[in-house]
Amino acid sequence: MMKTRYKILIVITIFVIFFFIRMPLEEACFALTDDIETCKPFLILFSKTAPVMSYTHAWDTGDGIGAWSGTAEGIEIASFPFMPEDNVNAISIYFVMPIMIILGIYYIDKRK
Repeated sequence: MMKTRYKILIVITIFVIFFFIRMPLEEACFALTDDIETCKPFLILFSKTAPVMSYTHAWDTGDGIGAWSGTAEGIEIASFPFMPEDNVNAISIYFVMPIMIILGIYYIDKRK
């Protein structure tokens, strides 16, 4: 029987590999073909798992970034509260799912 720590390590490794390989897979698909329909599964996978950075009103001040006169601190403070809302898919795939799987493995192994 495999030890619990090795099972947990396998789960973490799979999610880390998935995180780093999802974008190169999409790029490889587009390098091999120009057909969007062929690469659509990779586009969906990337769009559902990619973290999103929120922007604030400071960037929408008229003539683009050259018209902005705010501070970087203002952007960081204003955009941070929206990040969890915009990243529900990424948070659930990279944090919640592995934690639930690890807790399940731990619980099942503890019962034995």
